[in-house]
Amino acid sequence: ALPLVATTALQALRDRARLRAGEHVLIKGASGGVGTATIQVAKALGAHVTALASRDSLAVARALGADVAVDHRRTHPRELGRRFDVFIDAAGESPLSTFRKALAPRARWVTVAPDLRIYVLAPITWIVAPLIGVQRLDFVAVRPKRADLEVVGRLARGVHTGEERRHGHHGLRTGGNADPCEVRAWQYARWQGERHE
Repeated sequence: ALPLVATTALQALRDRARLRAGEHVLIKGASGGVGTATIQVAKALGAHVTALASRDSLAVARALGADVAVDHRRTHPRELGRRFDVFIDAAGESPLSTFRKALAPRARWVTVAPDLRIYVLAPITWIVAPLIGVQRLDFVAVRPKRADLEVVGRLARGVHTGEERRHGHHGLRTGGNADPCEVRAWQYARWQGERHE
């Protein structure tokens, strides 16, 4: 379960959203298996993370690294006080009308659970977004890569080479070296993933 959820998070942020350090990320479903891994990977890539989760999971989201954790049942995305550069839908079934107004004009929207609407609209936005500066829709279909699995495996074991510690965030961008993350967070992600198998 851990390789799947962590690799999903890594590929969603690094490859599909092309997340850059300093950007603001909004994560829906932040207390699930993919969501908890996404918090950690986003922080490792230098992002500011806002997590949408249930009230009972807010403390967990903060402990895993979220800068802001919000009860998704009590707060509308438009009430979060800023527009986000990246939206990761780790839960699915996110209405475009609800979340688009919470995103920056050139934001990237990536879902791990695409429906027919996303399959139809995403390829159109891939062409149009660079031309006229609109939001880009995308989805992640996890492709197992040895380098990514090695990154995930080292994170799970808490094993980091000297070179990995020197390169830090750069390793997650290239898939070659891992950024040190708290082992308990990845253990929690693994536990969440196993719960939902």
